[in-house]
Amino acid sequence: MLFVRLPSQSCVVVLSGLLLGACSGEITTGSPSTGNGGAGNGGTLVTGGTGGSIEVLEPGAFSTGPGLRRLTRTEYAYTVEDLLGFKAERSTLPAELIVQSHGFIAGAQKIGYEDNEKYYTVADKAATFAAPKLLSTLNCQTPACYSDFARAFLLKAFRAPPDDASVAIYAGILQDTKAGDTVSERLETFLTVVLTSPHFLYRKELGTTVSGRSRKLSDDEIASRLSYLVWQSAPDTALFEAAASNALATPARRLVELQRMLKDPRAARGLRTFSSDWMALFRNAIPEKVPAVLQNTDATFANSAERGFELLVDEVLTADGASFTDLLTADHVMGDAAVAKVLGLNYSGTGFIRLPLDTTSHRGVLTHPMVIGAHSKEGGASPFPIGKFIYENILCEVIPPPPAVFPNIEDVPDGLSLRQRLEAMTKDAPCSSCHTRIGPPGFAFLPFDPIARFSRNDASGKPFDTTGTLLLPDETKMPFDGAADLANKLAAQPSVQACIATRLFRFTQGRFESDADSGELATITDSARKNTSDVAQLLTALVGGKTFSEVLVK
Repeated sequence: MLFVRLPSQSCVVVLSGLLLGACSGEITTGSPSTGNGGAGNGGTLVTGGTGGSIEVLEPGAFSTGPGLRRLTRTEYAYTVEDLLGFKAERSTLPAELIVQSHGFIAGAQKIGYEDNEKYYTVADKAATFAAPKLLSTLNCQTPACYSDFARAFLLKAFRAPPDDASVAIYAGILQDTKAGDTVSERLETFLTVVLTSPHFLYRKELGTTVSGRSRKLSDDEIASRLSYLVWQSAPDTALFEAAASNALATPARRLVELQRMLKDPRAARGLRTFSSDWMALFRNAIPEKVPAVLQNTDATFANSAERGFELLVDEVLTADGASFTDLLTADHVMGDAAVAKVLGLNYSGTGFIRLPLDTTSHRGVLTHPMVIGAHSKEGGASPFPIGKFIYENILCEVIPPPPAVFPNIEDVPDGLSLRQRLEAMTKDAPCSSCHTRIGPPGFAFLPFDPIARFSRNDASGKPFDTTGTLLLPDETKMPFDGAADLANKLAAQPSVQACIATRLFRFTQGRFESDADSGELATITDSARKNTSDVAQLLTALVGGKTFSEVLVK
């Protein structure tokens, strides 16, 4: 074992072949590589390191379990908070690679050297914060005492009982003066090493016995899958005990634990994280808008909009009998003075309150400043990005990227509205194949500026034409008039219920579905249709299903 003291840091980095050798994930330098998140992923381009996005059009891409699932930045932050009480700023952690509008496809996630530095920096801060509080529990005089402390802590941090060899290494850190001159310094080193270990950074879903195309997950792996689905964090004592008794392979016991966990306030984390991913809120795009758009907004508006979105999800989805589609039809927002000012709503009081919307213009999260901001340009109208978002995230259709070479577009007559000009420019092949779908729902959002301000008339004083017909996946035509009406009607569509169930399945599994999942996925989507995406019913169908305790390997 090698201890290396860094002069600019108060702690010590421990380099150990045993600690790093268990990780079969890739550490990359940031150059492009070929994704190998399981069988069927070959040929899919994956960018090393984090950030950015890719489109996946190959059938079967990322449709098998990667075995090791790197914690997302949200999972990492909540796990550290529950373990040590330290609240890490998510923006300082490595970002996920976005795959076809999903931020949790595990097989695509790599770690670059810059990411390692970010993990170390956050771990160092967390260790410095937590060590003084933990020091009182580390009142050891014997090697056995240090081993007991290390074993108990590693169980929580690594989400499985540690082996004796690992316990000996980590207990050794607490006692070796090379890791620090004082017990407090050695405890900081111990915590930093734990939080940068592959055993902490990765969720293991390796499985045990092979059953057809799947491996059965161990009870510890099932416990982690359940806790990260509901709480976005590590299992608690009750889940560890259920895993130790080999009870979680039984659907009935998983559902007992699910009901218990949904009563915990932390259940809002999983619902909030899934909803943010569903709406493709991978960052707060409001600060990126041009000055003209942000004119007359408060300096706190971007942060207020983000916090308001989270509070809205919490309020709507944790209510008794809540459905995921309630987010599409909500007749109010959670906002403060900064949000009310932008949306033109009456506000009196302090902090975040429930603000009724004018539902002839705004309704639900689709017209929320965070969602409009995420799918619009820095300035000006953005009907096509928003239309594409509606089809891909709300209906689960894949809209291919635009052609590499655009066709010549003949002069468009003068005097046309923006909508008429855009329709004229995209009415012919090859543009028409996609734009006949994404155009109409996108035009419903023409009255909104990039931060969700609403105007009924365009710059020339003419009313916006927001009528249209949405072509559903079964080719049924759904007429609508405006974004609020569109949101209301989408919420009632069985195809939208099925899409929510499909995305929740992907969120749980960390992969896209395979043909091997067709039977169970049909059961889950049928449940969503029958129960209009009832939150508790959908989670019950998912957690009680056969694939929840398995990992697909081929």
